[in-house]
Amino acid sequence: PKFTDAWRSHDVPAVVPIPPLPADLASMVGRGKVLYDTLQCAKCHGDGGHGDGPSAKDLKDEWGFPIKAADLTYKWVFKLGYRPQDVFKSMNTGLNGTPMPSYYGVIATDADRWPLISYILSLSPSTRPVLHLADYKQGVLAISKRLDANGRVR
Repeated sequence: PKFTDAWRSHDVPAVVPIPPLPADLASMVGRGKVLYDTLQCAKCHGDGGHGDGPSAKDLKDEWGFPIKAADLTYKWVFKLGYRPQDVFKSMNTGLNGTPMPSYYGVIATDADRWPLISYILSLSPSTRPVLHLADYKQGVLAISKRLDANGRVR
């Protein structure tokens, strides 16, 4: 309803300023893990980021329907995109209609926001896993071992 109400009233949302991407983003993973733990992200996303935290099974969307926590180990399905700037936007605005809140007021500075983003992105492989035509020569059983419960190639 928040989005719909804003759309109906022709409200223009404030632009979310995204600061320049730090050149040393990859080196911030360790500090990001500390923030992930401190902010209790694992309650929903799980210790390994698979979306299997202790609160995950009870999550509901804004309309009361069950919703899955994002699997942070497969960045290609993030709702707002998987570039660091996209994750920055998701964390700072939250995701309307979902239990994902805005952390803008919780994380005080960009110096702390970027390390958390670095850690989140480190949970996914650097390149998207794919199946190639040659993989099918191994047979369906071999291919099925490379798929997770959501049908994603791992």
